[in-house]
Amino acid sequence: MTSKWTLNRRAFLRGSATVLAGTALAACAPAPAPTQAPVQQPTKVAEATAVPQPTPAAEAAKVVVYVGFGTGTAPEQIEAHNQLAKEYADAHPGVQVEFITVPWAERLTKFSTMLAGDLAPDLCMPIGVGGCAAFFDEWLDIKPFVDRDKIDLSVFVGRTVEFHTYPTKMVGLPIGAYPEVIFYNEDLFDAAEAEYPPHEFGTKEWTYDALVERAKLVTLDSAGNNAASSSFKWEDTVQWGWDGLSWNHLRDLAPKFGGTPLAVSDDYKTAKVNSPEWLAMVQWSYDTIWKHHVRANSEQGGVLYESSGDPFGSNKVGMWECHSWMTWAYQGWTDLFNWDMGAIPMGPVGKMLTDCDADTFVMCKRAKHHEVTWEVAKWFCSPEILPRLADIWGCVPALTEAGAQWKTKMDEKWPGKDWQVMLDSLKYTFVPNSESWIPDVEKINDLINKAWEILTTGQSSNVQETFTNCNNEVQAVLDEYWKTH
Repeated sequence: MTSKWTLNRRAFLRGSATVLAGTALAACAPAPAPTQAPVQQPTKVAEATAVPQPTPAAEAAKVVVYVGFGTGTAPEQIEAHNQLAKEYADAHPGVQVEFITVPWAERLTKFSTMLAGDLAPDLCMPIGVGGCAAFFDEWLDIKPFVDRDKIDLSVFVGRTVEFHTYPTKMVGLPIGAYPEVIFYNEDLFDAAEAEYPPHEFGTKEWTYDALVERAKLVTLDSAGNNAASSSFKWEDTVQWGWDGLSWNHLRDLAPKFGGTPLAVSDDYKTAKVNSPEWLAMVQWSYDTIWKHHVRANSEQGGVLYESSGDPFGSNKVGMWECHSWMTWAYQGWTDLFNWDMGAIPMGPVGKMLTDCDADTFVMCKRAKHHEVTWEVAKWFCSPEILPRLADIWGCVPALTEAGAQWKTKMDEKWPGKDWQVMLDSLKYTFVPNSESWIPDVEKINDLINKAWEILTTGQSSNVQETFTNCNNEVQAVLDEYWKTH
């Protein structure tokens, strides 16, 4: 039976884009699989065969930008998009930019309808790693344009270019990044007289096991006993030391334990969620709930979402491992407690790894004005405009040189927070990441989440059995997929 806690988590993670103004969570939410499988992302793109010709001067056209695959649908974001469209039109006579904004719940239906009616939009943005993979066949290869115009890809932060790069084509240039950090509640740590999480990445002392020990000091029962005390009664827990995203969190955590974030083999044909590395990662996650009691189980966790839009905002969680898409929640947190950001711990593999989501643009193959559209896309990715888009979307600008300016702005708006932690997190991202393409992604993610629910609800305490069964179900999905692909 699906718990109320699970439903709340899914509603938060998949519905926030339409309910919470300005949220960027939906940027990388899962969507239907493409009709053909892209090959696993490498660090180098195959040479393009078709070279576009130079752009004709002032070609008259309307460039339609489709907004709906991620953030960008709030009223203030729509207004900001329209202002950018006006600025482009004023500077480029004969070219009109029009943003079409579609509610999150209608995005797939509307986009499919436009394709069927030969009305494909010219650009889709913002769109994340998962969205790019979802309609992979529909996107134009921009590598010929990148090569022709000698675009310097080294200016983009970390490995964000690779997030949107495949051997067969490049689908977009990075615009905004959502690095992974540990948000922590300073007030809860102070009350527990516990040391804050470190802000430096890669220290040997800051491991996931160390995180558990730190979290025990901030986990309290109704009598005020912490989870490190022999008097602690976990059934009466009223405050927890740590939480992590349940949706996709296992795929995020897997590479830190040596597993694949894809949950399947590199050729996408073999399920891997019962590999030794995955089992070790799931066992650790399970133990945070049922052995160490620093994370709420399904029954306990309902209060974390009922009292606020996210577990951290409940003021009952000491640390929350999450991406930086929480911009919309900062004011609510600040009104309740003092908070800051710390580093992601080192996993058992002994290599510093962080997850990251990244928004981009994509150009539709079926659209009619590729040359003009490319010029518009380049303008959006320019040093003058890209930081403005990132600000509109609530993300870190994907240009390395824009990081310092972004940090200064965040320091002014939210003083007392170590925004450098987010910039440092971008140095350790892994590829492929937890949003990368896999066959029938929604089906497989749902199966993984279902198996995790069985453990979090206490229906089973056998991690190996639960995820071996899950592996069999994932394998069946893969076998069925490859019968027709």
